[in-house]
Amino acid sequence: MLRTNSLLLFCLLVAVVLLNSCANRVAPTGGKKDEIPPVLNKCAPANYSTNLNSKKILMYFDEYIQLKDLNNQLVISPLMDPEPKIVAKKGVLEIFLPDSLKPQTTYTLNFGNAVADLNEGNSIPDFQYVFSTGDVLDSLVCSGSLLDAYSHKTEKAITVMLYKDTIDSLPFKKLPDYFTRTNEQGNFKIKNISPGTYKLFALQDKNSNFKCDNPIEEAVAFSNDLIVVPDSIVKPLSLFYQRPAKLFVKKATVENNGPVIVSFNQSIENLSWTFLENQKKLAIMPSSISSENDSLLLWVNDSTIDSLKFVVFNNQIAFDTVVINLVKKKGFSRERGERKNSVQSYTTNVSSGSLKPADTLYLLFQNPLGRTITNQFFLTQDSVPVKNFKVEFDDSLHRKLVILSEWKENAKYQLLIPSGSLIDIFNNESDTLLFNFVQLPVSDFGSLITSFSGLESNAHYQLQLVNENLQIIKQSTIGKSGKCTFENITPANYKVRLLADSNNNNKWDTGEYWKKIQPEEFFYYPQPVQIRANWELEINIEINK
Repeated sequence: MLRTNSLLLFCLLVAVVLLNSCANRVAPTGGKKDEIPPVLNKCAPANYSTNLNSKKILMYFDEYIQLKDLNNQLVISPLMDPEPKIVAKKGVLEIFLPDSLKPQTTYTLNFGNAVADLNEGNSIPDFQYVFSTGDVLDSLVCSGSLLDAYSHKTEKAITVMLYKDTIDSLPFKKLPDYFTRTNEQGNFKIKNISPGTYKLFALQDKNSNFKCDNPIEEAVAFSNDLIVVPDSIVKPLSLFYQRPAKLFVKKATVENNGPVIVSFNQSIENLSWTFLENQKKLAIMPSSISSENDSLLLWVNDSTIDSLKFVVFNNQIAFDTVVINLVKKKGFSRERGERKNSVQSYTTNVSSGSLKPADTLYLLFQNPLGRTITNQFFLTQDSVPVKNFKVEFDDSLHRKLVILSEWKENAKYQLLIPSGSLIDIFNNESDTLLFNFVQLPVSDFGSLITSFSGLESNAHYQLQLVNENLQIIKQSTIGKSGKCTFENITPANYKVRLLADSNNNNKWDTGEYWKKIQPEEFFYYPQPVQIRANWELEINIEINK
């Protein structure tokens, strides 16, 4: 009896285990992931229809679909106002057209990658539907490319527009007749347009209204030539930000124990200013204009002056008035009628502990120096005092102090400037300054020799060596020899570019749409340039227009 019960109990346990294993289903494994986008089985009306008068378009697919990022993917050219209503229901795409379609017009609905299957999200690439409200289906194309004028980087999602009229104000007032957007490579293609002559304009349309209503914040590009379809070849477009039409003071601040800084919204050709109060006394204030001509620095060394009020001029034409309260400035005591002493701030080119070949040791101070006691300066080379070094100013304001000596490679230097040796115009005395640095050998650096072909004899060019952030490391004017050499370059990867400096002002200038001025052109060397230590690299830049 006991054996029978044990056998029965064992069978019951086996049954329970089998039931549990059946209850816990495991999803089947294996099989490839669905990577096939939906297939369009039928369109009603058919794609590429003419004389279309239906208000509803139905597209039937072989599986359930969804619309992904339709607002950014869909491009309808010409524009429809209002826009059509588009709905995805199971395996059907429904398009409800407005009543405002133009007669005898070919429309293109380019969905980009918006139409995708519901389960895996596989998109139909560049899916589009084309129809005409007339007898003819326009099939002409206008294509081209667009790059950022300064960086030569490709620009995607830039709106490229065609206008049948040729009035310059069209991009600011009227919607385009045709448009498209640039792809990842900066290329564009406007399809299904009719023969004719067009104005071509491109816009970084940040508010998506197809109008250039914010010309300062929205970059633009344009063709100087009218586009004749189908005969014209569209030249590459250069995207740029325009100079503001109005010049004004952007900001006026007072640095602690330093200058008054007046910043402008753009660079100025010929800056001047006139004080409206205490003019005779203030006219002799130390002043400086930034290297970019977009800011003014003034040092008010009279502690009895509570405020400044002056008019600024460009080419002798007044454009703004500046009013600055000096009483709130830190470090200025109105009650005592004097400034509080503080430590001078400065920058130097030996902060990293080294001096490059052919460089001059300098200290650039925040404020002009009033007095310098140079005979207290102490310089050593490999712990031996140097007697024949010189100390002098490199600017008229006495802000940049340079130390001249016969620097030797790999020598260890120490420069000591005792406290009180440097006194600025506010009577701020310097603390003790100590600099330890090494004169680096020429063999630690590389050289670049650049030659050119295709230069125009009467044009002006600037060769620039820039880093990955397009900061100019070295720059030189190209002479008649057509060659340029950059020496003592820190080993790294750089970009080399040639600026066609049309106005010969040694800098890049942006374009102006209303004056039909394109931004100044850069010619980039096609590959990054690797500078290696103790190595001389030669390259050639070909100018092809």
